[in-house]
Amino acid sequence: MITYTWYLLYFTNPEKRRPHYEKEKVRKEIGIESDSAWKKKSPGRTPRTQLDRDDERNVGSEEFTSTEGGPDRLLCDSGFDARRVGLDVEEFRVQTEDDFIIDLWQVYNPHAFTPPKKDALAARRQDIFTNRTTASSSRPSGKPKFPILVIHGQLQSAGVYCTNDDDSLPFYLCKQGYDVWLGNNRRGLKPEHISFSYPDPRIWSWNICQMGVMDSPALTSRVLWRQDLKS
Repeated sequence: MITYTWYLLYFTNPEKRRPHYEKEKVRKEIGIESDSAWKKKSPGRTPRTQLDRDDERNVGSEEFTSTEGGPDRLLCDSGFDARRVGLDVEEFRVQTEDDFIIDLWQVYNPHAFTPPKKDALAARRQDIFTNRTTASSSRPSGKPKFPILVIHGQLQSAGVYCTNDDDSLPFYLCKQGYDVWLGNNRRGLKPEHISFSYPDPRIWSWNICQMGVMDSPALTSRVLWRQDLKS
């Protein structure tokens, strides 16, 4: 407190001592410019972040235009975060081997994506890495993208990867041309089961072993299944 007051007395900004002060300053300026442009209803291209300034390898940044502008809102919605950087999120429901329903989110470029049919989004149990069914897809033909499945840590959700605009790992990878998926485990924002209701104690009868043995294979299998549909 004494040091902070000493800086103020000598007309020096004490916040400059922070290790990321300059980057935070740039982000604040970009946010102000972005909000101002959105209010004028001419958002233009998504503002470049410090990562873009430091790394010119960002591919096709001109094509990603924000479709969700204005001030940041506190929402449990990764689609909202994705739309702010010109992307979007499709939600798939996955049924595990022991009948839990978990969420799987696909990050995609809305300009190069045809939404799948509703039955492809519904909860289903894929055979784990076997009997992967191929079928025609409504998605555009072309070279399949390399899939990346990102899974969060304990007591979290996949939304933790989507809160840093263009610096968010899933958004950066998607813009580099990868097929990005975000997997949630059986805890999620609200646990769901085929047979058990939310208050039923049996819906809580699991541990981290089930997450590894049941959840991860189910998510991986669903991603591979969608890759087959695109082949």
